[in-house]
Amino acid sequence: MNSTLTENSDGKATVDYKDPLSGGDRIGMPEKSSHHSSTSSLPSMSFHSMDPKQRSWIFESVGGYFAPAEDLSKLSPTRQEKLLMRDLIYAFSGVPSTHISADITVEEMADLSPDDMSKIRFKIDDGFTSVFRTLANELLPMIGHYISVQGFIDLTKMTPRCERTCLALANSMDNIMQQYHDLQSNLETELSEKKLDLQKLVEQIRPWLPTMEIFATIAVDMRHLKLNSSQLLSMLEDRYQEQKSKAKLEVKERLGQMLEYTSRNYMKMVQQWTQKGIINDTKQEFFIEDLNPAADNCWDSYWKTRYYLHTNRLPNFLLQQAEIILLAGKYFNILRQCNVIITPMNALLTYSPKDMTHLEIIRNSYELPAKKLKDYLFKDHQMVMHLRNLRNFCLLREKRFANDLMENSRQYMKNKVYQLKSNKMDGFLEKILEFLDDDFGVLFEMQLKEVDVMTQLKGIEPLNSGNENFASDTLDIHNSNGYETLALHYEVNWPVSLVINSQRLEQVQILHRVIFFLLHVKSELEAKKPIANSRSHRLRERMVKIILSVEQYMTMDIIEPQWTELITTVTRASNIDEVLSAFKHTLDQCVQLCLFAGIVYVRSIFTLGSICLNYCDSLSIETDSLEFNRCVAEYEENFESMLSSILGLVREFSKTVVKSGRANEKVPESSRQLLLRLESIDKDLEAKSFC
Repeated sequence: MNSTLTENSDGKATVDYKDPLSGGDRIGMPEKSSHHSSTSSLPSMSFHSMDPKQRSWIFESVGGYFAPAEDLSKLSPTRQEKLLMRDLIYAFSGVPSTHISADITVEEMADLSPDDMSKIRFKIDDGFTSVFRTLANELLPMIGHYISVQGFIDLTKMTPRCERTCLALANSMDNIMQQYHDLQSNLETELSEKKLDLQKLVEQIRPWLPTMEIFATIAVDMRHLKLNSSQLLSMLEDRYQEQKSKAKLEVKERLGQMLEYTSRNYMKMVQQWTQKGIINDTKQEFFIEDLNPAADNCWDSYWKTRYYLHTNRLPNFLLQQAEIILLAGKYFNILRQCNVIITPMNALLTYSPKDMTHLEIIRNSYELPAKKLKDYLFKDHQMVMHLRNLRNFCLLREKRFANDLMENSRQYMKNKVYQLKSNKMDGFLEKILEFLDDDFGVLFEMQLKEVDVMTQLKGIEPLNSGNENFASDTLDIHNSNGYETLALHYEVNWPVSLVINSQRLEQVQILHRVIFFLLHVKSELEAKKPIANSRSHRLRERMVKIILSVEQYMTMDIIEPQWTELITTVTRASNIDEVLSAFKHTLDQCVQLCLFAGIVYVRSIFTLGSICLNYCDSLSIETDSLEFNRCVAEYEENFESMLSSILGLVREFSKTVVKSGRANEKVPESSRQLLLRLESIDKDLEAKSFC
């Protein structure tokens, strides 16, 4: 066959044949191609016999090479269909096609955002019949999607030091794409064997279109959004959950496979942490960071701050498990520090969006060290005894201890703070505790606080809401008495301090200071003996009953039942966090219900007590003079006024739930209990007066 290749004026090459050939169906393109070839490559040409009437071909520049572009108007419908199928198969594999073109270049297409991707318009040569073009048009977006997907896979694999999760995504996508490549290969085979028509090709390619569209948006997002590992996994999870229609079940299945494969490295880190307490995170992908792994410290504040949580490194599907994931590894390390032997789990942890198996494994991984730590504290460190000591001594529920403390220290605590000596206060405490035969007596000590109770109350949760306008003041040491500043402290060691930590002890001290103050006022009032049946006697008796009612409300109505429930709960607890939660709940309830979560109420109680103490001082110079009677009347008026103010506050609490950030539904009920106690005093006094 003789031919001459020339270039015409518009840059197109033409070839003239001297001897026309007859017959033949193949149109100058190979039957098979490599689906991983670059978009700029083109298979080699082979020329077969042509229609005798066709004297020349035009060669279009396609991807940097010349490819034959026949005069479609001279082709039969059968040959048009075969030519279009051939071009579609190659275009869907990223190979430039002669008769299918986009309104932008291939290089520009690879860098488009997901929004711009939808704006690409592909067009089939108008020379094809409208029936063929209409049938194939719906699949044309597949071309751009494929280029984006394959470009992301190739670029990721070639990128050095790529994040493991990103590389896993590329490998997972490549594995799924292999099914698509196999389909392409089968289509080529069927085309060469004349077993394929355009309708059948469309039907086989169509199911891949939504998959390729999702894959393309993921690929472009990864190039433009710079997602870290957890953000990538969250994005895949979101894409998976978005596929809700039945038509996209196959897409959802493939996304599920991709998510399961891509999350393996991250879930491996979760497994090592929850089951061994080890962080293996050289590329800083895990959401937990150990700030001081080499330290060997043994106190609760260290363990509160040792681990830093990077919330931006936490996948969405692990958000609800974040706390127990953190605690599982933390408790393993605490037990390791305490030389407690524990056999860890060795369960493979993976994530599949189709089931929740990972939740059970994470929960079991957490329960193992959490239960072991609880058992260790209760069996080896007598945790129940420590909790009882807080109630009996710090909260003054041990009657002998409370009475002895008041009897031995009442006069001394009336001194100004600067006059008090720590060794003398310790002597009081040692003398009292030696008769109680308590193994943990050495853990108690007396402290003098530098702030008043109201300021201390403001600084703790959950009572600081609603008190923003309260000004914190340091006590004037020179003008403060010992009974205003005294607080009993319980100095526990690690690991008991994991439960009885500084925050819980702060709450205990607040309750102790209020109770101690009330008992001190009661003791001072009882020490004075005014003339029987006199006005001063009745006022003193009323003061004693009011102060005693407030103290008994705190200790008997609130603290005693709350602490009894606490001991029962922690004894039955299955893990350490149930203990921590129960202890926190108990103290929150005690502080809220005893003090009604209000600084104004506490200040009123201390003001009422101060009126009583000042009245006691006036009784030391008691006479039958008119001036004394006026003095008693003045104290009576001040006392009744303050008591009326307190009753007004309590009545408000009894009507509505505390309007703070953490409302307590038990406040109205408990405040009614206090009202009953206070209001019953007037009835008792009236009855005695009548008699």
